[in-house]
Amino acid sequence: MFTLARPSRKQSPRFIVLTASGILCLAASCIQAPAANGAPPRPAETSAPLPVATTPASPAAARPASNAGQRAAAERMLTAAEQALAGLHDLEGIRPRAWEFMAETLTWHRRRLEAQLLLYPEGPQRAAALGEYLTTTRQYAADQQARRNINATPNAVNLAAYAEAEAEYLAASDGALPAAQTPEQQAAAQRMIDAATLVVQDILDLEHSRPRTPEFLQLRLEALRRQLDANLLLNPAGPQRQAFVEGYLAQARQCASDVNARKNLDATPATIAQTEYAVADAELLAAGPAAPPDVVARLQAAAKQVYDGLLRIAPIQPRTPESLALRLEWMKKLMAADLLAHPRPADQRPFLEQYAAEARQSALDIKRRVSIDATRAHVAMTEYAVAQADYFLAGSAVP
Repeated sequence: MFTLARPSRKQSPRFIVLTASGILCLAASCIQAPAANGAPPRPAETSAPLPVATTPASPAAARPASNAGQRAAAERMLTAAEQALAGLHDLEGIRPRAWEFMAETLTWHRRRLEAQLLLYPEGPQRAAALGEYLTTTRQYAADQQARRNINATPNAVNLAAYAEAEAEYLAASDGALPAAQTPEQQAAAQRMIDAATLVVQDILDLEHSRPRTPEFLQLRLEALRRQLDANLLLNPAGPQRQAFVEGYLAQARQCASDVNARKNLDATPATIAQTEYAVADAELLAAGPAAPPDVVARLQAAAKQVYDGLLRIAPIQPRTPESLALRLEWMKKLMAADLLAHPRPADQRPFLEQYAAEARQSALDIKRRVSIDATRAHVAMTEYAVAQADYFLAGSAVP
């Protein structure tokens, strides 16, 4: 059975980062100077002043590759994303079309785009990448619609519709997610909101009939955050923005209450910590540009508890690409929380080096299982994590 390596954390800082979206805005925090008030820097594409750990996952949020090391790492990220997609395609014919599997496929299409945008900061190649992604999501959405009476559920249709609407927004915004200003952006943002609202309702409808796994809970939490991000595109400032953020905070707290109520039934330490992280994330948003140290500390603690909890249950979980992807995702989330707590570039380098070491060890562990139970998708996912870690290191301001 394969699991991610669990390195000792006694001598080196805890380290890991980010979400269903592969949030590349983290890279920006590694290569920009800190803000004047000591808060972590924010990507220029984000209209509202949000902390790095809570910034919407704009593919253009990271600065494009600016040196040979970054370009080489971004090329490897692109290759790994394509290999992951090919591996997931291999599994489509023998795997149930579960929501988690479909969501993972969409995630890797988006990560492929993210790698392309790092390589192509402008010009026809960038436009082509955005156009190709829009075509891909439209085809995916059409495929889900065509299978409504076979095996595509309403949640699959609605999630694909969200991906298509977001791709339209990205195409109208050169790959970024700024506040909606043009008619094209406003129309796409409204379609994102409509689809995100349906996805949230789909999850609530299914929750009582589905195993309450960390993967399924992650879908619920990501759906809530996706709904917020879409609403903030049309409401980037003022009382309306604050109302949406407070609504997200209330939803996160309700989710935490729901999971805690099942402590003696099926809630695990990992799922409890997942909701605690979501609450801290919402509180950071509600706090505005400042990042209260106590909330950041809770974000760090929750991310560590999730990751440790996922490692504990790995031996008894199905060995799916989705379960591996979730562990890699929380590895990144913990790193992002650590970087948020240490905004000075001089303090961040050790976290980046530790993350790269963990990613490499994970990749080695998976490759040892290739002849047993690791698929092409598993291998590619860990190779992507290694390449992304190298990208962060190559862009670090600290030698």
